[in-house]
Amino acid sequence: MVYKETPAWIFLLLLQKELFDLIQWYRKEGYQADVRRLPEEEFPGLLTTFREFLAETNWANAELTYESLRSH
Repeated sequence: MVYKETPAWIFLLLLQKELFDLIQWYRKEGYQADVRRLPEEEFPGLLTTFREFLAETNWANAELTYESLRSH
């Protein structure tokens, strides 16, 4: 077996159209989701608001550290 490195520009040349198509799709369509509806209808009890997350993790407590949050 002989190791032969492939220049990076070859991958760019080969993937250029696919990458362009992906960027165009993301700009024009992108992922579609009604973020405000998801917590109540699609994932009840699973997703929380940022405010709820802060309250549930007692984030305002200056004595807590990241490690103490992980231990719960």
